[in-house]
Amino acid sequence: MATKPEYRDSKARVTQGCPGLSPHERDRKDYRGHWREYQKSLLSVSVEKKEACRRPDAGRDTTDKAQQRGIPLEGWRIASRLKRLNPSLYFELSLAMPSRMGIYYVDPLAGRRYIVGMEADSNPEFETKVLDETGECKTTLRGWRTVLAKLIRARFISEAGASRLFGPPSRDSENWANATG
Repeated sequence: MATKPEYRDSKARVTQGCPGLSPHERDRKDYRGHWREYQKSLLSVSVEKKEACRRPDAGRDTTDKAQQRGIPLEGWRIASRLKRLNPSLYFELSLAMPSRMGIYYVDPLAGRRYIVGMEADSNPEFETKVLDETGECKTTLRGWRTVLAKLIRARFISEAGASRLFGPPSRDSENWANATG
């Protein structure tokens, strides 16, 4: 005689074709489902970052420094122009990496608030991706147009003011158009 599977009393409720689950079992299944969805989303973000690293900007290779150089500007020149656009911006050299500079907002109530970083010496106009020996994106050398775009999006400077002091891009750039458009 075949044994009959045990089912909990579901009090005659229909539970999507499943026998009644205890709250503990339902919670465990929900947790596993959420965890699976979370892992899928992490994987899709990772794939998107890898694709973005290789994506050209208006037909130009974003990993080639010569193509991304544009009009190079020194950090002090960028800082002085940004200070004219917003006197509340504060610039500080990094102690750990003296070749980098942080841009902060001086908030009267909260003090200094970090916004974005950039190179202290020469900055290319457009962002350059640095690849490792396997061809994966290792780091990004932030261009001064990327810094401007971040400040515009965060509403620390206006697009009109940035255009007035820094001028139009030296070449077509889809990334710049998407960031400011």
